[in-house]
Amino acid sequence: MVALAPLSAQAQVSFLQPLTFQESSAGSGFPTVYADFNRDGKLDIVALPFPLTPATLLMGNGDGTFKAPINLSVSGGQVATADFNGDGSPDLLVAGEKSSA
Repeated sequence: MVALAPLSAQAQVSFLQPLTFQESSAGSGFPTVYADFNRDGKLDIVALPFPLTPATLLMGNGDGTFKAPINLSVSGGQVATADFNGDGSPDLLVAGEKSSA
């Protein structure tokens, strides 16, 4: 007689912690997240400067500076990052509300 161990599956969801910034005294704080979006080992930043305007991507140089900003063709009011599809790379979620009134 052979004893078989029951099979079990395990899954782990990993959310990346967003970097948050304090609002300036002028009240110009904006939703911002960071992750290594291009997988080069350097942190990148995605920010929504104003509600319902295109998101801006800043690719990190690894020394505290960034390449020229890239305007993304998405807009919204909030941003989040996590590995949503389980491929090991950070994904970007931009959410917002649009009104025609």
